Amino acid sequence: MKFVARPLGNAAEASAPVRGMMRDTLQLCAVLVACGLLLYFAVTRIADKIVENISPEREARIFSTLHLGAFAPVGSAEEAARWKPLLERMTAHPEVPPLPYSLEVAAEPDQPNAFAVPGGRIVMTKALLEKLGDDETAVAFVIGHELGHFKQRDHLRGLGRGIGLAVCLMLISGSDDLFSVAEAGTSAMLRHYSRAQEEGADRFGARLVFETFGSAEGADKLFKLLRDLEGMPNWAYMLTTHPDPDRRIRAIRETVESLRKP
Repeated sequence: MKFVARPLGNAAEASAPVRGMMRDTLQLCAVLVACGLLLYFAVTRIADKIVENISPEREARIFSTLHLGAFAPVGSAEEAARWKPLLERMTAHPEVPPLPYSLEVAAEPDQPNAFAVPGGRIVMTKALLEKLGDDETAVAFVIGHELGHFKQRDHLRGLGRGIGLAVCLMLISGSDDLFSVAEAGTSAMLRHYSRAQEEGADRFGARLVFETFGSAEGADKLFKLLRDLEGMPNWAYMLTTHPDPDRRIRAIRETVESLRKP
């Protein structure tokens, strides 16, 4: 049979509007993504600039009435008091920002964690303290790590960025839910910091422990525990905001080794 080509008429143009619609949709998505990134970087820059102008004294005044219950359920005061002398020795270091520091335990039995709360509060979960046991160096490193976040002002940056982005979204959506804004800011502050911030706090914590106690043997215990608990291959941490435990262990050991050198 011989093939005879016939004109397609209007059918030949049927796919043109579809291609045009797809192109327009992609362009719109690109514009929205670009606007979102510009908004994020603008809010980040403004929030960081504001944080730079908040002195430790002003931070203490602003957050002096903050209740820990807004962040985590309060646990045993006796357990917190046990480690208070450790905190007092470490906060005497000249590089630690002058804040009215306190140590509190969150009644979280399953998640080993610690975080810095604006105003000078360091919170460790009950699960974390149970994992570390009586190892003073390991607990001291956790305290030193959180003091590193205070030194870097990471806690305030996270809070400022979270509230700034939440306010922008509230204005865009037309919502007037201030509670959601505060909740978003708190959530942003408590989420994992960036990889650079975490590694900076690790190195500061290791140096603080070494310079306070003359040794940092066992400071990497926390990350050995996390490595066993999480059971993730190192490459998987490329998708997270925090470095893999092995890298953090190396950073601690490198920091301590550099301090030992004359």
